[in-house]
Amino acid sequence: MVVAVRGDAAVPRGGGKSVEGDKNASKRQSRPITPAAERAEILAALEAVDFVVEMDEFAANDLIAELAPEVLVQGGAGGADEIERREEQQAKGAGAKTIRIPLEPGHSTSSLMERIQNVRQPHE
Repeated sequence: MVVAVRGDAAVPRGGGKSVEGDKNASKRQSRPITPAAERAEILAALEAVDFVVEMDEFAANDLIAELAPEVLVQGGAGGADEIERREEQQAKGAGAKTIRIPLEPGHSTSSLMERIQNVRQPHE
């Protein structure tokens, strides 16, 4: 199994240009929390993972075209955004099946950031 990780440079930050179809661009100012190299290392340690690739682009279209996967797995909260729909259409055109895996409630990056920000500092 090949797993693609969006590289740190592919995540638009405050002041960076927004990617057309990215419904979450405003949330990306403080992202990523964990650098791509660390995320790739964690995934590579999984027995089922054969190879981890870091994507330099926000969308995976070039990688999908190059790898021609049999199955494209997309994770996310709720419905697909425009970028995910384009990736799915490209994979489908190459004969791949797309599977969507929903986020576990309470385990999104936004949820984690909110919990961290809501921790009260002890009185000194």
